[in-house]
Amino acid sequence: LSNDTPCYKIKQIDGEIISFICGSKRFDNICDYFNQDNSAPVIYFADGSALFANNLVNSNESCLPFEKQKLIPLDWDGVDLSNESQGVKPYITDSIQYFFSQHIMDKFQILYDDDGAGEIADLIGINDDENHINVYLYHLKFAKEGAISNQISNFYEVCGQAQKSLKWNSREKHRDFISRLFARMTKRYNGQECSRLLKGTQDDLEAINSQINWKKDIKMHIAIVQPALSASNPSSDILNLLGAVAT
Repeated sequence: LSNDTPCYKIKQIDGEIISFICGSKRFDNICDYFNQDNSAPVIYFADGSALFANNLVNSNESCLPFEKQKLIPLDWDGVDLSNESQGVKPYITDSIQYFFSQHIMDKFQILYDDDGAGEIADLIGINDDENHINVYLYHLKFAKEGAISNQISNFYEVCGQAQKSLKWNSREKHRDFISRLFARMTKRYNGQECSRLLKGTQDDLEAINSQINWKKDIKMHIAIVQPALSASNPSSDILNLLGAVAT
């Protein structure tokens, strides 16, 4: 910016004009939104750099390939790798989300199904430990064509979701994080609904809420769950992408 005047402008060069609603304000052209109040989109690149408006920011750390031995393999036998969401009760039991929720159920005091529009993550696990409240955000993604392969396209969206959820890893956002879980307590899908709490109660969540920032801080962990990859045979491109996201 120079004298509060933006030194960039975003314009549409192709396709249909997209309208956009933000809160109570409507923009007939999404470019009008991007061009006001420093609202330009942030574009993340595979090498860890990011572009905000016309500012390219590089990571201070070298982006090393993700270590192959850190990949955690699971036996997905009986799971439809093309089906990501478990829906609502009665759950789709051969889905990725249902299988993985059962796999991690015993690891957490609270397990929350946040799948759907506006999600923070597909599954959220919470443990109230002695010194911290540990929160695990799991981002799940189906395998294209339901097959195990080295297609890097299986990772772009889920890596973006993981990066986007970093905004919740801020002390100022921690109480908003729990409030959002309360506000989304009921999951609705195809005219049916059920609680998003897969384990634990609202009282358990309230007990967590009463401690945040007063007694304990949240320690946040972010993970990607993508059954499309063979842990024994990952491509170098995928490991480079995962390394950049880890950085």
